[in-house]
Amino acid sequence: MSGTVGGPVIGSRGTGVIGGKKFYRFTSGTSVLHIPESATMLVIECIGAGGGGGGSNSSGGVASGGGGGGAFARACFSADALPATLDIIVGAGGSGGAHDGAQNHGGDGGHSEVHLSSAGTVILKAYGGGGGGGAWAASAGGGAGGGTGAIGGTGGGTSTAAPTAGIGGNPTIQGSTAGNSLGGRGANGGTGIEYGYTTTSGSIGYSAEYGGGGGGAGSIGAAGAHGGSSLYGAGGGGGGSGSAADGGDGGDWGTYTAGATSNGGSGDGADGTSREFGCGSGGAGGAGSSPGGDGGVPGGGGGGMGDPAASAGGGDGAKGEVRVWIW
Repeated sequence: MSGTVGGPVIGSRGTGVIGGKKFYRFTSGTSVLHIPESATMLVIECIGAGGGGGGSNSSGGVASGGGGGGAFARACFSADALPATLDIIVGAGGSGGAHDGAQNHGGDGGHSEVHLSSAGTVILKAYGGGGGGGAWAASAGGGAGGGTGAIGGTGGGTSTAAPTAGIGGNPTIQGSTAGNSLGGRGANGGTGIEYGYTTTSGSIGYSAEYGGGGGGAGSIGAAGAHGGSSLYGAGGGGGGSGSAADGGDGGDWGTYTAGATSNGGSGDGADGTSREFGCGSGGAGGAGSSPGGDGGVPGGGGGGMGDPAASAGGGDGAKGEVRVWIW
């Protein structure tokens, strides 16, 4: 099984698998899970990958947006209702945007899913976060968090107008496209600052429940905006700082407060926190001429790059993950 970590048999009270509960962690690529004949129940978690932080072709205090965090989905299945094998796909993290003379948005995070090997029917899926916007003459918007029904939108970047934020991945809850979100919808990213402003920060990324947190927007000559958080999904990356001021903090898992990691600072953006349970946090935005931090595994969004006077880039989004418990 590619990218699989097989856990030990746990406990002694399981009713299906001999000796208790069996745990599998799938961390990359595509794998096949063989369900034991004695199994009675499966609990499965899917976490989408994080979007990469934005790059840039600009200079002079204009910074890029952070990538959105991956969504979280969990379900319980009767083993009798499933075939003998399941196909597992783990989403790859979005690459950080480069600084190479072009406006480079961060790459979108891939989805993680489980489907029936016999029929190809998807039974559980979590989408990845959108890439952070690449700065041009205006600071860039943050990428949106992934949803349980669609990938998060990529942050915008333009030469004059205010760059748009990425829109959270579906489902749309009661027709709402508001920034903060509930249910499986991803959170919106932060909105950038239009050309002509000085010493102004973009808006923070929004927060979600099961969807991923939105990436913070980049700034013009000011501190980067914080990434949004998620109660169950992964945090969004912080926006880059277009000056020596601090890069934006990444969003975290297990909270509804943007910038909860408090990992932003001067210089290179700090990487987000990786976890073997829950989800990863977003990387911090870079400050000045520094790169954004990578998202924490699984699912954290990459931080946006700072003022691109040097060959820096956005942080990479973290890969997703699939976890399976079998009784």
